[in-house]
Amino acid sequence: MNFDFQSFLNVIITAGLAAVGYFYRQHAEDMKSLNKSINEIKVDLPSNYVRKDELSVHMNRIESMLNKIFDKLDNKVDK
Repeated sequence: MNFDFQSFLNVIITAGLAAVGYFYRQHAEDMKSLNKSINEIKVDLPSNYVRKDELSVHMNRIESMLNKIFDKLDNKVDK
């Protein structure tokens, strides 16, 4: 079997393309997995965490309640 330069080059190019294809496929599968995870997080996020504007509303209510309590305490001390 005579193995000339062209055959050797064909084998090298084929092996290189196979390696590139393998890594590309692995990368594509990883990206699909990451996209699936991100979508799951997007779905679960509103049910697990409080939005910033909701927290602000609740904190304002708590602050107003505390102000009322402090006002009552101040009035009680003055008497």
